[in-house]
Amino acid sequence: MNIFLDTSCWFTALCSPFGGSARIIDLARKESKFTIYLTLDIVQEVTEKIQAKIGSRTLKLFLEIIRNSNFKITDFVTIEDIELWRNFTKDEDDLHVLAGAYITKSDYLVTLDRKHLLTKFVKDNFPIPVLDTKDFFKETSIIELLNSK
Repeated sequence: MNIFLDTSCWFTALCSPFGGSARIIDLARKESKFTIYLTLDIVQEVTEKIQAKIGSRTLKLFLEIIRNSNFKITDFVTIEDIELWRNFTKDEDDLHVLAGAYITKSDYLVTLDRKHLLTKFVKDNFPIPVLDTKDFFKETSIIELLNSK
């Protein structure tokens, strides 16, 4: 199972290590049954957000997590990749998230962005399921998957 995590999930996981986003990251670090995908756009956005709001200690933690995990990091998305999703959200800053999930061929896009990505239109029309962390755990029956070892 391939999971694409939005910046909102990464930032929340780093601020709240016991929440749903952190649980997804922890499970992916421990289990080979699923992989988290990131683009360099996500890495850059998380890095900038951490530097602006939290500090260097958390930034080191973030970089350590992605460096020491089996996560797959792809290049920056292209303008062409972004253009495919132009009509999906009014926020230009979120287009790279849709493009990233699509080009990495992820099975799920997990986000906490209710305003721009967890909208009815995006959920109904994007070719990959777009879920918040709570719905991800419900819909994927991840606990059953882990218990089926």
